[in-house]
Amino acid sequence: MLAIASTASQASVDLFTISTRPNVTQQILVEQPNSPIANLILFSGGKGKIKLDSGKYINNKNFLVRSRQLFIDNNFITILIDAPSDK
Repeated sequence: MLAIASTASQASVDLFTISTRPNVTQQILVEQPNSPIANLILFSGGKGKIKLDSGKYINNKNFLVRSRQLFIDNNFITILIDAPSDK
């Protein structure tokens, strides 16, 4: 698990890398506000590759990925799921 800095107001941010099968990993970014009311799992669509470990997801053109701060500001935990590393 790798904790990364957040631009979100009062949200904790965790990046998880999970081994899904031999030589393949998948990354999941969890941003959690102080008083969460629900979880939202956000898929970017298309090929699903949002490069969570590079930080480039911050300026992603996908509406859900780009708007996740709005959800966090309204006390939703956002969970971004990247494409598997072999895709």
